[in-house]
Amino acid sequence: MPKVDRYPVVKPDRETLDYFRQNPTVAGMAIGAGLNGYSGARQIVVNPYTGLNKTQEGGLILNERLRHLMDEAKPELKFDPTTEQVARFKGTEYGKPENIGRLKETLVARIITGDESAGKITRPQSEAARKIDRLYNNAVTPTNPLSTAYQMDEPLPGTMLYGGRERVFPTKHPMVQNGDGSRSNVVIMGHSESKDGPVYAIPTMVEGKQLSPKAAVDLARSNGLQNYHKDMTPAEHNAWAEANHGNIGEDGFMKRKPGPSLPEAVMRRDSRPFARR
Repeated sequence: MPKVDRYPVVKPDRETLDYFRQNPTVAGMAIGAGLNGYSGARQIVVNPYTGLNKTQEGGLILNERLRHLMDEAKPELKFDPTTEQVARFKGTEYGKPENIGRLKETLVARIITGDESAGKITRPQSEAARKIDRLYNNAVTPTNPLSTAYQMDEPLPGTMLYGGRERVFPTKHPMVQNGDGSRSNVVIMGHSESKDGPVYAIPTMVEGKQLSPKAAVDLARSNGLQNYHKDMTPAEHNAWAEANHGNIGEDGFMKRKPGPSLPEAVMRRDSRPFARR
């Protein structure tokens, strides 16, 4: 199994820097082992001229790490890009007929990271993304969180283990006293940005305050949806919410090993309804 710490983030060389300066819409690249015309070790370069914030940069780096992982693991991606997706990438390297495999890989990476440029996704694409997401999580080790490669203060949530625990929310969730005498710290709702897109687990109780569904989604968007736990279908989201009720700590990390996402499970009664935009 390839390890993600084999894909370090490095400063672009002079030639790549010139290319980035002339192409500010190219946010970054996975390079090495023949990717993007580069030989040598597998690495990632970020375009310093894009003005990305830390959250956006983290999402980009995750995307490029996924590209490396798929290129090295060579998974069989059994789906076809839609006509809309092919048209979206027309005129790019991904749009060339001989690069259909690369187009599939970038679509999977964009689906997993919540990048809307993937467009409307199909069921086979969702299933492929789910498998690669799990493959990726298995490639992450607690001793080598991705954040160490580019000096972030905290790990990217929802996609890795950090100190042996998964972080699912980038927010704090202190315990509060309920009217019936019980105590709780998280109420979860499901949210998707598109009809067939991934389903994000959004907390509606943040910093001890109950938020409206709209306010909770707005906050999650401002924090970056890629920083929240996600499943590929509503059924899997419901199962995850059921399995992990009471399992999320005040720091937004799992208290113990996360429960599985099982399609046959049902939404717990007190959970917020699943919401699509």
